Amino acid sequence: MISQADIIRTLVNQNCTDESIMSTALSPDCTPPKLLEKFTEAERFDLALDVSMKLGWDVLPLWKTWAMRCLKNRNFQGARDKFRHCFQRIRAPNGRSKLLCDILRVLSRMEENNRHLAT
Repeated sequence: MISQADIIRTLVNQNCTDESIMSTALSPDCTPPKLLEKFTEAERFDLALDVSMKLGWDVLPLWKTWAMRCLKNRNFQGARDKFRHCFQRIRAPNGRSKLLCDILRVLSRMEENNRHLAT
């Protein structure tokens, strides 16, 4: 199990200056799920992955969230790099995963928005 001191050391080593994250980490009632939520809100996915891996938690949900955030921000290369970690492990019985459907839905909305802006 990762200690509170280990978490604070990780934050310092990663130059985390977000007051919300630091106050949560220093709080006596800090729990890893609360801290991971703060990391995600602050878009510090690197910290969320680091802490999750140290805890031995499944990091697939973090990769998905990070990749979808990149995709929605039109950072296609970043999204591709993050999705790579997801698709290695996902195998849907019918060949279509929920994640793939979510990706297609986001891309479709982007296309609709582009058409709407062009008219």
